[in-house]
Amino acid sequence: VVITPSVSTAAVAKNKITANDPTGCIYYLNRDLDNTLNGVVTVYSVNPDGTSNGSRGTIDMNGVSNDDFSYVRLGFDDLGRGWILAGSDGSGNIYIASFQGNGTAAISSVNTFGNASLTVAAPGTAAEFQNGDLAITANGTMYALANVTDGQTYVYTLNSLSTPTTLSRRWTVQDNGGTFTGSVNGLAWTQSGSLHFSTSA
Repeated sequence: VVITPSVSTAAVAKNKITANDPTGCIYYLNRDLDNTLNGVVTVYSVNPDGTSNGSRGTIDMNGVSNDDFSYVRLGFDDLGRGWILAGSDGSGNIYIASFQGNGTAAISSVNTFGNASLTVAAPGTAAEFQNGDLAITANGTMYALANVTDGQTYVYTLNSLSTPTTLSRRWTVQDNGGTFTGSVNGLAWTQSGSLHFSTSA
């Protein structure tokens, strides 16, 4: 099945089949092409067979600050909740929000955690999140991939999904001891516990 999204996309993730999401929809987020969305992200979903493609709700990720985002990331936990990391390369702010994925119905239970920017623990910096992705393990640990094009690649963990405040650098990922060419932009766990990356090269 080939699915054409409703808008230019910035992130995509597949939810598992849950009571709230009986088909396990594919979700995606809009890209802020014109820097005019003021930190508001729209969540879209579509059934795996390509039917019922549409907008399911918006989330104001950063409240009154109204910074535009140069990146947004999306992943789902084992309970069917969607998680979004969003920020701007130059602002130094990374925001987090969660929502309940309800298949082709409107999202619910949106939580922006007070629109507070996450802390990036030293020696990490928010500027390292230019490219990347996120993935959440079955036990509820969020891993966030951070990469600067042609620069170092890092994997961060979030301190908690219940009270998220801090991203901490855990690993440096290299290509035979050096940096990857281009961007590193995909992250996924397998059921056996292997972590996989994708790069633009």
